[in-house]
Amino acid sequence: MAKLLEARDVRVEEIDATDRLRPVSDSAVAAIMTSIEQVGDTLTPITVRAMSDGRLRLIAGGHRLEAFRRLERPTIRAEVWQCSDDWAKLAEIDENLAGADLSVLELSTFLASRKAVYERLNPTTAKGRAGAAARWVEDASDMMSFASATAEKRGISTRHVERLVRVGQNLDAAAVETLRGIEGQLKLADLKQLAELTPDQQRAAANDATDANSGSLKAAIQKAKGKKAAKAPSAEETALRKMRELWARAPMKAKRAFLDDLAGDPKTAKMISAALGKAQG
Repeated sequence: MAKLLEARDVRVEEIDATDRLRPVSDSAVAAIMTSIEQVGDTLTPITVRAMSDGRLRLIAGGHRLEAFRRLERPTIRAEVWQCSDDWAKLAEIDENLAGADLSVLELSTFLASRKAVYERLNPTTAKGRAGAAARWVEDASDMMSFASATAEKRGISTRHVERLVRVGQNLDAAAVETLRGIEGQLKLADLKQLAELTPDQQRAAANDATDANSGSLKAAIQKAKGKKAAKAPSAEETALRKMRELWARAPMKAKRAFLDDLAGDPKTAKMISAALGKAQG
């Protein structure tokens, strides 16, 4: 059970903000810094965890904390909690999920992480939860309720949530980190294909996709599979394929009638004669 110990001003330098789910956004930090300088510090307190060795570890509020660091503010208002690793991770995930600027890569991995943590916690009540954790899913003990509640919160379909979770569960962590540089360009369909590869293939595809000379993640996935990206057939190739398929299915009597019909057309007969002569020559 998590317990709020106190709310107080904490020295910025005392807070450990390493090993986070996502790096802070420079643009978001800059916006917070501007707001602080123009209207003062009216921000919601950050959330930190009191560790058994006396250290304080950040749970939620990474952008606010970084803004204070860059402004060289010595202290920041914080809620100090005593909690488990899973509760802290859940609160961090929920703060990110509550945001509206998540990429499909972040959304899939965060939802998968949240489901895994929630299943470990297996709570029977939402009492005792605070901050973002209390505002998020309250009855997510199984995939059905988790997906339904998450879909309602995010304004998306339950099926879409389930797809995101499945993709996030199967993505390799190292591949995810590599793809962060191009996450804004990624589509769920491509990530679904990536998640179907082995971890080694995922890493190879991620490295190739983020290379300056790479075309796309889709092409990188095909390369990782040992295949070249398929070239779209031309109109002539498509027509020829259909003609061959019709010819193969036609009975012999119909084939003879077709050949007789072609031979009776002067232009077609001339084309066939020229082709045969070229082949013999």
